[in-house]
Amino acid sequence: LLTIAGSLEEPTSGQVLVAGQDLAGMSRNDKARLRRQTIGYVFQDFNLLPGLTAAENVALPLELDGIGARRAREAGLRALDALGLAHRAPSYPDQLSGGERQRVAIARAVVGDRQLLLADEPSGALDSANAESVMRMIRTACKQGVAAVVVTHDAQLASWADRVAFIRDGRIAD
Repeated sequence: LLTIAGSLEEPTSGQVLVAGQDLAGMSRNDKARLRRQTIGYVFQDFNLLPGLTAAENVALPLELDGIGARRAREAGLRALDALGLAHRAPSYPDQLSGGERQRVAIARAVVGDRQLLLADEPSGALDSANAESVMRMIRTACKQGVAAVVVTHDAQLASWADRVAFIRDGRIAD
């Protein structure tokens, strides 16, 4: 579901619209631009760049969108601060715990003007207090107009959602 919604895989049938755009009619470059400018990802394995600090990892998508380095860094620092990680901004991924890496990945996904947030087990490496702060951040983004698709096995996390779909064997079960 997440890879299809994120334009990384083609569906076997049906139509996929992201931000009003039909993915089927888009070139690879157009899909890449859509992903970079419209979609925030939270990957289960973090996908942080090891040679960049936490702040640089969070600011990178904004810089790729053409936002100046100073403004991108400020936005990145605000996102890290919202997740209790301002003090870890100068740290590299290998200096962070799994939970800290996960929160950096989440900050990177929500920074900027994304319209769609795709999250794969965003609280998987977090304790309950940090999981709650992550869900607050996702919920705040949704209240500001961001659509979020969160995949989880955690019933507590799912309780934050406005809508829950159970998928079994590739089909919506409930």
